[in-house]
Amino acid sequence: MVEVEPVTTDRYGRTVAFVKVGDSLLNEELIRQGLAWVFTRYCDRPLCQGWKALEEEARKAKRGLWSMPKPVAPWEFRRGTRRDAVAKLAHIHPAPLVGASSSAEGVVYAPNFVMRPA
Repeated sequence: MVEVEPVTTDRYGRTVAFVKVGDSLLNEELIRQGLAWVFTRYCDRPLCQGWKALEEEARKAKRGLWSMPKPVAPWEFRRGTRRDAVAKLAHIHPAPLVGASSSAEGVVYAPNFVMRPA
């Protein structure tokens, strides 16, 4: 039996949750196997500190994504991908992007994504 305990909703409207399968917490098992990152922005419970230790163990053992030479966190990958795409668009089309918002907001809209400055 699968149980989902919603924790919050992220800024994209996705549910952030604890997922239990039988007696196992899926979130924890994914971290233990090196198949997931701990993103403490949405996990402030005491068990999250234990997950950081499991992540470190997986790193040291080079399990899952930690077997790669330089794994990139998903949030870093997305940020880099957006910046790269905007830079390419600006280089190819030096005119302002269609749908660009005011610079005061610090938000640039381009086809299929939104980039916010870091």
